[in-house]
Amino acid sequence: MERPGTRNARASRTNLVIALEVAGKSPGAICRILGISRQTLMRLKRRQGYQSRFESAKESAFERSLNKLNDAACIFAETLARVCVDPKSRDSAKATAARSGFDVLFRAKELFQFDARLKKIEEALREGK
Repeated sequence: MERPGTRNARASRTNLVIALEVAGKSPGAICRILGISRQTLMRLKRRQGYQSRFESAKESAFERSLNKLNDAACIFAETLARVCVDPKSRDSAKATAARSGFDVLFRAKELFQFDARLKKIEEALREGK
């Protein structure tokens, strides 16, 4: 186990803070879980590189979630098709789940396309075009 003041211990604690934040934990919950004060938490968050590491972790978690949904897209389509063509099927929960999955995928695609267009605009502005 690392001594509390060592660089590796601080890096490990910072990684835990990032993971807990990405998981949606509140600052109070993070402090309770790690046994640190709010002041220590704020100091960790002010460290150089924290924000970029947090954003990167958040983006990675989003991409993993999106990939899971994308992997299930065929299941959504098959479920929706079965429910739609089966005259005895009244299981609207399946149809709703399939529709919701597609809605999320289409919205995510729109967001990625918007992000790509925004990056092109930002790049053009940086280049002075």
